[in-house]
Amino acid sequence: MAKVHSSDLGLEKFTRLASEAEQEMLTNLDSTELTEFRREIHRHPELSGEEVETATKITDVLKLLSPSRILTGLGGHDVAAVFDSGEEEPTVLFRAELDALPIEERNEIAWSSQRHGKSHVCGHTAIWQRF
Repeated sequence: MAKVHSSDLGLEKFTRLASEAEQEMLTNLDSTELTEFRREIHRHPELSGEEVETATKITDVLKLLSPSRILTGLGGHDVAAVFDSGEEEPTVLFRAELDALPIEERNEIAWSSQRHGKSHVCGHTAIWQRF
């Protein structure tokens, strides 16, 4: 995210933006819930082209955030959510891979894959881009 300095804006607008940003920050509970959601996805990996359950879980969570639109079935089972503020602002894009690999997971973590021969061990990254 680009840094905004009070000298670039009027003090009143800067104060309002800072207040709004604080209200939109994740709480510890939010972080805990997001971590558990990620671990739930990790426990139930699906190979490329099979991500029906994963896409459904992600869609269900996105609905809780009240997006303007949710697009499903993109290129297979991909999902996109649009949050349109109605204002002329920069666009922000978050992207993450859904699929797993046909590899047996050998980790001893509590959220290890529960599906034989499938795991999220490929190091997929989520991408954040502002344009």
